[in-house]
Amino acid sequence: MIKDSVTIMRGCFGGCTFCSITAHQGRAIQSRSKASIIGEIEKLAKDKQFKGTVSDIGGPTANMYQMKCTQPEVEAKCRERMAIPVFHDDQHGTAIIVASAVLNGMELAGKSLDSVKLVASGAGAAALACLNLLVSL
Repeated sequence: MIKDSVTIMRGCFGGCTFCSITAHQGRAIQSRSKASIIGEIEKLAKDKQFKGTVSDIGGPTANMYQMKCTQPEVEAKCRERMAIPVFHDDQHGTAIIVASAVLNGMELAGKSLDSVKLVASGAGAAALACLNLLVSL
């Protein structure tokens, strides 16, 4: 969970094969009551480490249909306040997972990343993000 965030719903209607939200939380969207949400925010406000800003109010997301913030100035504020990185899930999220898998594979094979050739089948945004991250390591 994101620090200083409030989850207002569970589940996902999508049932996609690339995401586990449906498997973990169910295919039906279940919303919390207003009283429950307000109660959690009030509890959060009493926490001594709370800095006065709820960083996120929402539900789980896999960045369905590449939804993103349409106002760069708002996204910049989110990046300043959130305790976690803000990134485009389809590209950067995929790159992080792929880099983790490649590094683990290299370790198991007893090889270093600089001793292998990196190849991608296709050059979409996610593939390029993967290669850019791997090359930067």
